[in-house]
Amino acid sequence: MKLVSIKYSEFEGHSNEWKLDELQLFDVNLIVGKNADGKSRTVNLINGLSKLILTPNLVVSHGHYYATFDDKGKNIHYEIAIFNSLIVKELLAVDEDIFIERGADGSGKMMNIEANLQLKVKLAQKNLAISRRDEVQYPYLEPIYRWATNVIHFAFNTELGRNNYLLLESDKPLGINIKDTQTVASAFLMGKKYSDGRFKKLIIELFNKVGYHITDIDCAPPVGLPIKFENSGPQTVGLRVKENDVKAMVEQHYMSTGMFRALAVIIYFCYYIVTKHSGLILIDDIGEGLDYERSSNLIKILIEESNANNIQLVMTTNDRFVMNNVSLDYWQIISRNSGQVRMNNHVNSKEIFEEFKFTGLNNFDFFATGFFKDGFENETSN
Repeated sequence: MKLVSIKYSEFEGHSNEWKLDELQLFDVNLIVGKNADGKSRTVNLINGLSKLILTPNLVVSHGHYYATFDDKGKNIHYEIAIFNSLIVKELLAVDEDIFIERGADGSGKMMNIEANLQLKVKLAQKNLAISRRDEVQYPYLEPIYRWATNVIHFAFNTELGRNNYLLLESDKPLGINIKDTQTVASAFLMGKKYSDGRFKKLIIELFNKVGYHITDIDCAPPVGLPIKFENSGPQTVGLRVKENDVKAMVEQHYMSTGMFRALAVIIYFCYYIVTKHSGLILIDDIGEGLDYERSSNLIKILIEESNANNIQLVMTTNDRFVMNNVSLDYWQIISRNSGQVRMNNHVNSKEIFEEFKFTGLNNFDFFATGFFKDGFENETSN
């Protein structure tokens, strides 16, 4: 299932109102814009919606989400409005049929598939109806739950857990929270466990294409940290790689920040590929900390692998080199007027994008010269 569009608002009618006009999403998206225009906030709210769906008890104080999904040709619409930490509206529709509808007091109706009836419900105002998973009574909730589970968010301008290690306990099964991008070793070990060796080979192959030339990758106790508490006790392990021109394995805390960021993203992508997950990957500030060549290579690989493996990709940037290396077909140009945020792309602003292609300028000029801004203003006034 893929997210087709999302619209959001909070504190409507107040001085701190913030509103995202409907954002139409493609399989691959690059949100470009100036600092403080709302790039990070946009990917955060998408990730926030996924967390909200997975959380039984409400933890959000305000927000009004409108999301549309495509599930194998079915159109799923989900709307939730929250005010003062209480749910005031929740609606779920599949195509033209309403399956969940509730109001401010928690009362409403919910479709019971086994009984083939719309049954009355009254839920606590901090509990989402969508969290009432039951594959027999409410099977229509499963696609949205799976979507939310498989949304992961990378803040590429952070260390992405470079100094975080994994504690392995022999008496407990290895688990991975796919949404936790701060302990990358767990994703690596799970990928190894559920593949026939292709996972490790794929990481090495793609990482070499980025420009980091390695011949091996594994997990091991880091030198200088406690290895075992007892003979059969927990182990502290982290990632390490064998670079072509370095004799010893390079442990994750000795990797450059940029190198580890790229490795982390590649590992999660490869995990999705070998386990055949259909997920959404959000990457804020893609390419931050990488040189031009490696940044370009990484983005090219992510786009290619997303298109080939049914992975939806949303990236953000204000870097000119990134913009120049990503087709305008993937662009979402963000502009903000006070608390109102709008996205323009080759579908909702087709004439402007087509007109620019005949100028002979590079992609960054489309953003930097104000061409897009003037065009959008003229389009709005017509």
